[in-house]
Amino acid sequence: MKGHRVYQDKLDAIWGLSGPKVIISMDGEQALHRGELTRNIDENVPNFLSVVLKDKIRYDPSLNSFIKRFLQNKRADVQPYKYEKVNIIYAIGINRANDIVHNKYDEGYKIITPTEYRIKSTGRISRRNEITYSSAVHDVIGREYDKVLFVIDSNYKITDGGLEGTYLTEFYPYLQIPEVLEALSRVKKSLVILIVDNPEVYQYAQGILTWKQDKERIVYTDEINRQKQIQSLNKCLKSNDEFQKIVNSFEQNLQTISHKIGFPVGAIVWRAQKDLK
Repeated sequence: MKGHRVYQDKLDAIWGLSGPKVIISMDGEQALHRGELTRNIDENVPNFLSVVLKDKIRYDPSLNSFIKRFLQNKRADVQPYKYEKVNIIYAIGINRANDIVHNKYDEGYKIITPTEYRIKSTGRISRRNEITYSSAVHDVIGREYDKVLFVIDSNYKITDGGLEGTYLTEFYPYLQIPEVLEALSRVKKSLVILIVDNPEVYQYAQGILTWKQDKERIVYTDEINRQKQIQSLNKCLKSNDEFQKIVNSFEQNLQTISHKIGFPVGAIVWRAQKDLK
């Protein structure tokens, strides 16, 4: 039982029960409602066991990497992969989006959308869902599916930290980015993110898909440029004996420094390059 999603009066009733043991867990990182953030049941429960969980969203490393990068683009602990299990699709308009959803539903995808909320004071529905064949985030909590399609609409934007929810039209108590995390982390094999009328998020997501190739291209380009510089330097040294003597002396000094301080020559050169910049 997820303790942070149970109201306090029900928890009090559970504490008074006798008989079979009830296991209640609480993870603030999985809170989906603002009220869950302040429901600290661990402070009111005797012998509460606190365990530090591993920061792993999915067992598949490529899916784990993509989800983390998509939600938080500044994370230093995320490595790029070839995201062959992730597909980003763009749709203009809700009608086109539903056409795509229909096809993916027939292919066995579980369609997930942000949860609607009925405002108690007015009875109005905020964050109304217009996607067919879909289940709300709250309906798939704790479940897993081989194939998942999640819909990102125009109520999101990209900031320096990553994805951010922007739904402000009406009162909406659910936490928008944790909703996205809950939906994306239901997938086991194939993830589709359908982006509707939001070119900014689409461009951002596509950049993640090519992240590994972009990094490899930069490394390759840097290496080619370095080789060209070395070739040019060698030509210059061959035509000037004085320059050759200076370089030889410099290399000998580097070897001497490396031997005395116990650091490789490459580290010393890297430090020198950094200081010169």
